[in-house]
Order: sequence, then structure tokens, then C-alpha cells
Amino acid sequence: MPVYSIAFACGIMFATGGSAIIATKLGKGDKTEAGGDFTSLLLIGGLFGVTASLVCFIFMKEIILLSFPFLIIKILFESLLRVDGKPGKALYMTLLGGIVNIILDYLFMVPLNMGIAGAGLGTFLGIVLSLSIGFHHFNSSSSMMRFKIIKPDLKFLTDTVINGSSEMVNEAAIALSTVIFNTLAIKYMGDQGVAAIAVIMSINFLSVSLIIGYSFGVAPLISYNYGRKNNENLQKLLQYSLLFISVVSVLFFSLNMLAPQWFVSIYLNDSTETYKIAIEGLRIFSFSYLFSGITLFGSAFFTAFENGKISALISFTKSFVVFMIIAFILPGMYGITGIWMITPLTEFAAMILVFYYMKKYQKKYNYSLKMTVQL
Repeated sequence: MPVYSIAFACGIMFATGGSAIIATKLGKGDKTEAGGDFTSLLLIGGLFGVTASLVCFIFMKEIILLSFPFLIIKILFESLLRVDGKPGKALYMTLLGGIVNIILDYLFMVPLNMGIAGAGLGTFLGIVLSLSIGFHHFNSSSSMMRFKIIKPDLKFLTDTVINGSSEMVNEAAIALSTVIFNTLAIKYMGDQGVAAIAVIMSINFLSVSLIIGYSFGVAPLISYNYGRKNNENLQKLLQYSLLFISVVSVLFFSLNMLAPQWFVSIYLNDSTETYKIAIEGLRIFSFSYLFSGITLFGSAFFTAFENGKISALISFTKSFVVFMIIAFILPGMYGITGIWMITPLTEFAAMILVFYYMKKYQKKYNYSLKMTVQL
């Protein structure tokens, strides 16, 4: 459901943008102001979710639309738990919501025969139940942040939206790229091409999820140490991150290049023409893994420094400038092969842009791209 994806994207925007600001203030030792921002962030997310839910429900009577405020609060809690030094609880929260959702989807759709409405209700209840972990933690003595009475803070809201806008751009870009790829697939390969692209995109999601999760997880640590002016830890975080991402990127590239059948056979029978198209496409597409890890991390990296403008510039340039230009030119020149080349070339160009800005901002944020930490 497109509107659900939009709500999720807004939740990511609030979570990444606001968490970076809060983590930086905690690093500076300003727990009082961080606590106020913590409460503001949850109120902003909740009010936005309620408004979006009511507006959408007027036009579409779907149960899942009522979950918007809870979904956004859940995303915020998961991010804030990492800021509070409790990544394990953030993981438990995600797992609880997912497991409850799976169980209730089955109960409502199969034994109770509730159809799509049952699936929506299962998702809604899974999200609501998972919130208990967040509410329990932030009402406990172990939390650095507490709920408090606050005054509306327009500056914090503006800074949060600007700082987290790149993550929303990334989410919007997924939808746009899917539409463009499907359009090109129909033109050059027909329905089998659309199916092959769907498989490759699913494999791509599995491959980059580890790097996305890592980038979201390390961002609060970068913000905290930046606020604390702990340049030594900041340098370690950057270099360990670049090393980890490089190793994972080469590993994913190697697996998808040398043994694409391992992944494609999960979705397709090896006797079909779609299988052959997907195998050929994945071998070319897999070159993107050598570059996409750095571009994903780079966006989160600048968001962590509260530099939402550079983060958004990287995301927008990659997704709406470079991607569009390459998608317009390559298929006409190289046909089907050109379609598979779009993402690798886009990610390569974006990686160069990331390293340009990383080098440019070394002095401002007190880090170095040179290897200065012994591993």
C-alpha cells in the first residue's frame, strides 16, 4: 500500500533526523535538553501519524491505516533505544512486532477467514504490542531520557525534518526506481523481465539490509561521540565502519557474481526463461554492491553530524539526477544489458560524491580518511 510506505518513510525521517540531534546533546552532557527533544520527537511523530491516519481513513476504509501513529512511534522508539545504548531492546521490539504479526495474520486470515482485513488487523496489533517494550524502558530508571512536560519547539521540528530528509528521499527513491525498472522491463523484456527484476530487487533488499541496519545502528554512536568531542572514538567508528562495509560489500558481490543461482532459485524454477533472465541480470547488477554500501553509509554518516543538507544532497543527486540520466540513456544504447547497468553506474557515481564530501568535511568534524587506527 503506497500510503503505508509514505508513513514508514516519514517515520524514518523523524527517527534518523531527531535521534542524531538528541544523541549529540547527550554527548555534550545536556540531558535536560535531550529529554525535552525526546518528548518533542515522540509528540511530533504521534501527531503526524494521527493526522495522516484520519485523513487517509476518510478516503480508504482500511484497518491498517489506523496503525500510522503507532507505526511511527515504534520506529522512533527503535531509534531512540539505540541512542540510549540499548540496541538489544530495539531488536526485541522489532522481533516481537514481527512474530505477533505473523501469528495473528495466520489466525485472522485462515481459521477466522477475515481476508485482507485480517492481515491489516494482525499488522496493527503487532505494532501496538511491540510498543510495550519502548514505553517500559523509557519509564524506567535505566533510561537517560524521560517523558517531560514541554513547550512546542518549532526549531527542533525544522531541524529534525531537514536532518532526516535524506532518509525519506531514499525511501521515495525505491518506489520511483521500481516504477522505472518495471517500465523498462516491459518495453525490452515483457512480463518475464518484470518478474526477473522483482526477484533481483528482493535479493538486493536482502543483500543491503545488513549495511542499512549497521548504518542506522552506528549513527547514534557517531552523533554521541561528536557531541562529546571524543575524536579518537569518532575516528575508530569511521574506520571500523569503512572496513566492515568494504568486507561485506565484496562478500555480497562475490556471492552474487559467482553463485547467483543460490539466490535466484529461492524465487524461481531453474527451467523457466525468467530464471535465465534473472541470472544474467544479477551478475551485472551485483557490481552495485561494491559501491552501494558506501553510499548508504555516507548518507547516514552526515545525518549523524546533523548535516541534513549534505545527506539529502547525496540522496537526491543519486536517486533523482544520476539514476534518471543513466536510466534514460543506457537502455537505448545497450538494450537489456543497459537496464542491468543502471544501478551499478548510479551507485559508483554516488560513491564518488560521498568520498568528495567526506574529504571536504574532515576538518570540520575532526576525522580523517587516512588509516590512523590499528586494527
